[in-house]
Amino acid sequence: MTATTVLFAASDSGHRHHRPSLDLVAKARRSTSFVAAHSLAELYATLSGVPSPRMRRLDRVLEAVEQASRQFTPIALNVDDYMWVLIEQPQLTGNDVAAPRLVGHAVSWPCGTQESTW
Repeated sequence: MTATTVLFAASDSGHRHHRPSLDLVAKARRSTSFVAAHSLAELYATLSGVPSPRMRRLDRVLEAVEQASRQFTPIALNVDDYMWVLIEQPQLTGNDVAAPRLVGHAVSWPCGTQESTW
């Protein structure tokens, strides 16, 4: 499961985790690499909100999101999935912890699936 933080870092050459993120994304295959669908929306929001001088045109932002959606298998969550984390896992805090648990609850991860986040 790849988090928004990795996708953003892969697309920002100035990010301190750019190189390892880019390597991870370059090796991703739809059959073995997953991303929460809401992470694609987060990526769009984050990339489109970058201020000058590194601001991007929206067509370039959309291109980055489309590339991520082709490279990874997006997993859509429903209300029950979100509620499960809020009710059953109240000790989980922060998006970097809760999002992978959400997706892991929603689907059966293949053996060896790793969570990638910064």
